[in-house]
Amino acid sequence: MAHHSIQIMDEPEPNTCSAPPSEDSQPQHNSFLPHFHLTMRQYTLLLIAFLLSACFSAAFSQQLLNNIIKFGSTESRQTYVDLLKQQDPNVETIELNTIFIGLITKHSSVQTYAVESNRLDRMFIAGSMSILGFERDQIMRLSLTDQPSPPWHLDRINQMALPLDRKFQFDDSEDSVNIYIADTGIRVTHDEFEGRASGAYSAVSGSPAGEDCHGHGSHVAALAAGKTYGVSKNARLFDVRVLDCQGSGTTSGILQALDWVAKNAQKPAVINMSLGGSFSQSLNDGIAALFNAGVLPIVAAGNENQDACSTSPASAPEAITVGATDSSDSRSSFSNYGSCVDIYSPGSSIKSAGITSDSATATMSGTSMASPITTGVAAYVLSKNPTFTPAQLTEKVLEIANTQVGSDMSPFLFYKPEEGGSDPSDPSDPSDPETPSTSRMVVAYLEGKAMRSIKKNSSVVFDGSLSHASRALQRQLCDSDEDMFFAWSCMAGINNSERKPTTFCMDADFGSESVLTLSEEQVAELNGKGPVVFTFTAAMGDYSSQAQVIVDVEY
Repeated sequence: MAHHSIQIMDEPEPNTCSAPPSEDSQPQHNSFLPHFHLTMRQYTLLLIAFLLSACFSAAFSQQLLNNIIKFGSTESRQTYVDLLKQQDPNVETIELNTIFIGLITKHSSVQTYAVESNRLDRMFIAGSMSILGFERDQIMRLSLTDQPSPPWHLDRINQMALPLDRKFQFDDSEDSVNIYIADTGIRVTHDEFEGRASGAYSAVSGSPAGEDCHGHGSHVAALAAGKTYGVSKNARLFDVRVLDCQGSGTTSGILQALDWVAKNAQKPAVINMSLGGSFSQSLNDGIAALFNAGVLPIVAAGNENQDACSTSPASAPEAITVGATDSSDSRSSFSNYGSCVDIYSPGSSIKSAGITSDSATATMSGTSMASPITTGVAAYVLSKNPTFTPAQLTEKVLEIANTQVGSDMSPFLFYKPEEGGSDPSDPSDPSDPETPSTSRMVVAYLEGKAMRSIKKNSSVVFDGSLSHASRALQRQLCDSDEDMFFAWSCMAGINNSERKPTTFCMDADFGSESVLTLSEEQVAELNGKGPVVFTFTAAMGDYSSQAQVIVDVEY
């Protein structure tokens, strides 16, 4: 994968490389593929590869000398670390254990970084060390555009149509919920937070949580839960610091933070991520893992006026991705768009907390502002429904959204205190017939672990489903001639660079049900074929979504 870093999205990182590496020198690996566990012969060959790799060097002109590696097991990761330390005792290694079995390697010299990067390219292709995928660290940027203007965002989300009525009704009796802010930090002493904000975790070296030397994070936090500018005015705020004083951070730092949140979050909880960079499968996987751990991520769509599906974390299916609008209900000129945007919210000329004092204010523009406003609504809904799963919470936020705005801005964020308290699974709950329809109303989902070892003399059942199906989708299924379509396929023989399918996968007819059962005979056919990827597809009309499970039949 391309080498990456995370920064203010409207300020491109200056190119300091006089001769950037060609695409040929850095193969793109945009999917995590499975490989065998290590035998003694593989270990010996791998050790030789490590020794020979010292003969190779590439001219990497990059700011970050970090790699992010995903492994199939903790044992293969430890073997890799042991061999890596033999070659470079000074390399720093950081483990990821909650979102996936990962390793971040940090080099102090371009030469050792280049050696490892070249080695990873060859090991990935050869299927060594159960390396499921890797990518180079990247910079992520804040979704920020500066434009001075009076505040108006709370007024707009509190009514269905313009003109503004200069009122904002909110529920002051709401139960407290926890909001994690992954950003530049939070000035926790600011009057807006009334003592409800605290430092939780920092991935920025030398910069503790609970402080903000940039201003973006405090501004964002107050939009989610500030006493004046926020939606969820009783929520607790936790600073998860991932960006520095210049608004820059790294994919690896954000992954460490997500790993911490997945393990330590006080629930019920949501997380706001008003940041982004180019597409990163590792970051999207981290978002998915956090979603599955019970914390809903709400993220900024980005400020490049382009398709949000080309960026991360905006392209992560499990996140609520938020685009920005201006005071005339038009899409903000900077806002990203496309099928990966789930909802729109005010994002131009938004007033909120500043950092020059504990009473300071600042006005900013960006999808960075639209995202925490949406986070505030999600937090309010969660406070009334504390047992909601992230899928249910997503469904409810989209269900109560406003569809009376222009079609390219639908659904639009809507907040009324009385709209937040009903269970979307309750069939007696009345609903607006104009419940929004989005292109990402449903996400294919497989119950259980993403990687599974099964005995050769056993059968196995894969349970495919939808991670969320809104009532709008249910209505669409009832009213439309289009049916939801399910399909299963598989790919075996992927332990080599050709990855040719076996006869089993080419000849198999799995039917069109969401549940797939493999008999003992079928499992026996897979014995010795190596890891097999089974893909579950859910589709309706032009929409389709896939989920995968990796299976290895034990001898």
